[in-house]
Formats: sequence, structure tokens, C-alpha cells
Amino acid sequence: MAVNPTQWLSSTMQACCKKYFGGYMYDACMGRYPPDHDDCNVMLYYPDWNGSNKGCINDGKEPYYMLSNHQLFFSNSLEECCEKFYEWDFYGCSGTTPVLTN
Repeated sequence: MAVNPTQWLSSTMQACCKKYFGGYMYDACMGRYPPDHDDCNVMLYYPDWNGSNKGCINDGKEPYYMLSNHQLFFSNSLEECCEKFYEWDFYGCSGTTPVLTN
């Protein structure tokens, strides 16, 4: 960057975001994520690693890095998410109790 600043630096944030984060990342670069509206906001479950780290939640406030690999981080159901990320404490994560059989 220091050797050739005109190649790497931009005069405005908009120009920088357009050049390096065009497409689906542009709004995030411009600080417009999450969107102000909920038109397409589907609440999927994801691991709550930034919170209590005891289970999965679906509050729509997932960290941005999870959006870039949504197939890995998001699940359609609480049970699916707990099985994937909290296998060691599935019942605590899902809020269920094990069924004991004789």
C-alpha cells in the first residue's frame, strides 16, 4: 500500500467499497448491514458464541462472518443447530430432556 497508494487507497468510502467490496458485500462495507427492513429476514438458528455460548438462537443478530458461510453456520431448527454445534450438551442447548429406556 505504501509503495503505490493510488492503487490501494480511495478518496471516499463509497469509492473504496465499490472497488473492493462490490456485489453483495457493498452494503456491509458501507455500514448498511443489517438492513433497516425485515422483508426477507428469515430467522435461522445459529450458535450463540458471542453471548452465553450455551446454545443456539434465532434473533437475527448473527455476526457478519456467519453470513459469508451461511451453509455452515445456519440451521432451520433448534435441534439441528444444537446437534451440529453443541453435540456435547444437546439437551441443555435444545431445552429437552433425554428419554430413558430400560
